[in-house]
Amino acid sequence: MLQIGSTRTKELSVIPHISYILTVLPFQKSFLCKPLFNLTDIFADLSVRNRNPVTAFIGDRVSLVCEGSYQWEAVEIYWLYNGLPVSDVRPLYDVTEVVNSLETFTTSTLTINNARKFDHGQFTCASSDMPGRATVMVNIYAEPQLRPIPDVTLQYGGSLVLTCHVIPLIQEASMYWSKNGELIGTTGTHDLDGDRKIDGEVLRNGSLIVYAADKTDAGLYTCLLRYIINRRSETISANVNVNAAVEVTIKEYIKMNSPLFEPIKITCTAFGYPVPEISWQFKNFTIGGDGFWGRDIDIIHRPRSPISVTSEITIGDLPGTFAMASVRCDGKNFFSNASQLSLIIKFGNGSVALLDGSHLEDASLLVEKSQAGRNSSLFRILIILCFVIYTVIK
Repeated sequence: MLQIGSTRTKELSVIPHISYILTVLPFQKSFLCKPLFNLTDIFADLSVRNRNPVTAFIGDRVSLVCEGSYQWEAVEIYWLYNGLPVSDVRPLYDVTEVVNSLETFTTSTLTINNARKFDHGQFTCASSDMPGRATVMVNIYAEPQLRPIPDVTLQYGGSLVLTCHVIPLIQEASMYWSKNGELIGTTGTHDLDGDRKIDGEVLRNGSLIVYAADKTDAGLYTCLLRYIINRRSETISANVNVNAAVEVTIKEYIKMNSPLFEPIKITCTAFGYPVPEISWQFKNFTIGGDGFWGRDIDIIHRPRSPISVTSEITIGDLPGTFAMASVRCDGKNFFSNASQLSLIIKFGNGSVALLDGSHLEDASLLVEKSQAGRNSSLFRILIILCFVIYTVIK
């Protein structure tokens, strides 16, 4: 007699396939016999240890493990492939069987060496010593490849759709995106440029949409496919370049009454993707750092972001009490280029003005503030004419 809580149970003799446990419920005048479960279910176990389904690549080694026990005794296990005996349809599979030291259960291992596409199918382990079967599905894939769309050129204001096709398609895989080395994320909406506004989305099919694209959306995008196959995690990636045409701007420089021999500094910024290369030109010659106008020249390039670069040129003072010259900042990448012309005017006691070619009216302001501008109207006209003539000659 065994008592558990308030329920009393009686054990009857164990007879295979017929044995039951009778439950005696308290507070009843008569016994209520109720079959709880078949004892053979307790003492019978046949199962595949692999997670279903089993996935692997072509060329992988795949092992399927089945364990069986019946009434605490080992059993003999055989395998079926798509319902047919493995020994008949797949004789090259390796099948090993091991019985534990107490001879209470059997472990059978089926190994597929150098898996091929035709090994895809349903595998079943069974035994003639006991009822029941255990089945597992095996999927064999070719190694996936990512095929991104070709590089695109940014069109401002429109939506931009980036896609990486997975061939062949793998179930239970996740597509992630990154921009210029920084992770964007997987399925859902995202802030692509850090302004705390939703401006992009990764769709369920893995495509990335950029809404209302602007120049900050240019750069290197990477799609990353993550998946688990044959019990190991894998990640593959591919790149998509979103190119942008070059834009060049020169920081406006106006300095009056500067001392003699004070260096002139001009800053130029070039935007684009791929990141532009900046060069400085004088009369169609590239300016280097080996000396110019009798003075040393220093040029420093500094990257500002993954899509822009800044260059600063330092020029020694122009000789003489009046001088005029121009330099041009050129920016180019492999598919576009842009340039900006700057005019340097020196007059009087060494004051210097730098015009970017779009500020003719600034010449008047410079003249009015110079000591040489006592006859301001005449001198203003002279400077403007010099500038126009110089520009035409160039």
